[in-house]
Amino acid sequence: MKLNLSLTPFALMFLALCTSCSPEETEEPVQANYVVEISNISVDNKLSMAVLHEVNAHRESVGLEKLAWKDLPFQLAAQHSNYMAQIGDLDHDNFNERAQYLMDQGAQHVSENVAFGYVNAHKVVDGWLNSPDHREAIEGDFNFTGIAVVENDEGVPYYTQIFIKQ
Repeated sequence: MKLNLSLTPFALMFLALCTSCSPEETEEPVQANYVVEISNISVDNKLSMAVLHEVNAHRESVGLEKLAWKDLPFQLAAQHSNYMAQIGDLDHDNFNERAQYLMDQGAQHVSENVAFGYVNAHKVVDGWLNSPDHREAIEGDFNFTGIAVVENDEGVPYYTQIFIKQ
């Protein structure tokens, strides 16, 4: 499933407070608070990087630039993969908040792919490429990404890839 809107991994809590204003510059800026905590999340970094390699290999094969790794999308992806693993369900819960937070931090465009149960990077990326909406995100006008794979208690991997254009 994929939705669209128009870091080296950290082991410590990342707390961010940002201010954003509407284009009309209102008198009182809108305050957007978002806390990204990943200190207690066990991310399979090897598998996450393998997914990045597969995605970038595909992008290059169709004449697109590789996506660069960015820590903030990774942190948000880790938090979301952990959430899905805990609830045992595949979803995009709170995607709008993640996307808005990234846009408050300078992203122009945000998208997200999620998956679960795939045993390796090739299979998850192949699954995404066989879905038009997921392929659209992989081949989209993005330049940065963050990917996190978190297993639930039964060892089932949950994947979140966040794409951003800055």
